Amino acid sequence: MELSFPTDARSRILEAGRVLFAQQGYSRVTVRAITTSAGVNQAMISYYFGGKEALYGEVLTHEASCILSLIDHENLSSLPPRERLKFFAESISSLHGERPWIANLVHQEMVWPTRFLDETLVPAIGKLSSFLRETIREGAEKGDFRPGLDCPLAVYALIAMVNYRNIFRPLVSRIFPMEDDKTNKMDELLDIFFHGVDARDN
Repeated sequence: MELSFPTDARSRILEAGRVLFAQQGYSRVTVRAITTSAGVNQAMISYYFGGKEALYGEVLTHEASCILSLIDHENLSSLPPRERLKFFAESISSLHGERPWIANLVHQEMVWPTRFLDETLVPAIGKLSSFLRETIREGAEKGDFRPGLDCPLAVYALIAMVNYRNIFRPLVSRIFPMEDDKTNKMDELLDIFFHGVDARDN
């Protein structure tokens, strides 16, 4: 992953840390590797952040805020439940395109957790899941989705479908050559999801 650094030292350290943490995970990244990539001396990490752990925490906090920004829209609650879910799915897809490292950071933290898993990521993902759960519950109450739907399971299915479609797209395109990476297949994916939650006559 090629680095394109801003000019000030603090931002360069953040950028270098973000890239290296996403590639290698927190424990395997050294202070020397970060400062070498950022083009600063090792004292700068202590000066700006108080150490590697605090730098990592700031990186994760910023990425968590990007995740929460997906539901931080003034008019989102006024959309019908189905349109709200479509907006979320399209926003997740855009987030992966704009910040391709975010999935690696979250995955690294889940596999090799630090204290920031509970302090930062779990609360952010929890808020996102609550929003989706309430949206699906509202849709079921209005008759858009089938009654008795397991809302938490539906949330899990939607998050998994949308995220893994983006994360594993390069591999999927090799297994299924007809999958065009340049084509937005989100509508087709959502159609598969909604057929599982549509209201039924019987």
